[in-house]
Amino acid sequence: MDYGKKGLQDTLQACADNNLPTVGAGLNIELARQAFIKNVNGVNVAIIAIAEHEFNQSENGGSGSAPIDAIDNYQQIKKAQSEADIVIVTLHAGNEYFPYPRPGLRKLCHHFVDLGVDAVICHHPHVPGAYEYYQGKPIIYSLGNFIFDVINPPKDWELGYMAQLEFDLERKGFMSLELIPYKQSVQLGGVQLLQGEEKNTFLHRIESYRQVLDNNEGWLKEWKGFVQKQAGSYILRQYMPLISRGKGFIANKLPIVSSFFFSKRTRDLDKLNILRCQSHRELLMAALKEKSKPRNE
Repeated sequence: MDYGKKGLQDTLQACADNNLPTVGAGLNIELARQAFIKNVNGVNVAIIAIAEHEFNQSENGGSGSAPIDAIDNYQQIKKAQSEADIVIVTLHAGNEYFPYPRPGLRKLCHHFVDLGVDAVICHHPHVPGAYEYYQGKPIIYSLGNFIFDVINPPKDWELGYMAQLEFDLERKGFMSLELIPYKQSVQLGGVQLLQGEEKNTFLHRIESYRQVLDNNEGWLKEWKGFVQKQAGSYILRQYMPLISRGKGFIANKLPIVSSFFFSKRTRDLDKLNILRCQSHRELLMAALKEKSKPRNE
């Protein structure tokens, strides 16, 4: 929604003109919530796409993306299951630059599988992340960027992977997952598959993430470390209108002086984004808990 309703309308039309199916966004909430269903070798496959609440969603059911909402998503999944043999849910969700899921996101993805979804795929953190198998079904927590060019990109910004899912035609169930890693940049002219040792190194790293995720204590330790690293910045942003790469430094070094910077509108929009985006809000709550005194149980 960077360019409003007209921008979304033009994008959807451009995709339609080039026979590119779309899912998860529409000019009203009903269209955004519709699953994309395609028959593949006699098997109907449904894809549902939903997103965390940032500035991509309408407040009144108008143009935008389909939201993450436990009740609405339940209805979407049940409807898709009545029309398709295989249902896949994709989520635009997660914390930027963190390759693991926040606790609330992992719980939500597990819930979707418990509802009978055959695979869950997340994207948003801008870095390639962990995956796991839950109840025998694959859950991917971050594919990384696909096409996203920036000047001076952060670490791992240029890396990502595709997920190739294989299903059994007869029992219509999940069989296997293959990760296909790549790198992308303007200099490369788009996407280039990783090969040889570069590919092996990448896949080894993703498998190490998976091992951490399989160890509940190790995963929560990673989450706690990420919260501690981000705590100063997130808490400070509730009191001042600063949005910059240096906010963490200022949070630690100049908390009083920095409170006089920038406009009230910038501050209010940043606060709103942190409070209503599920991943930002969970991190802020964890940061506040980290800074507060533990209560007596």
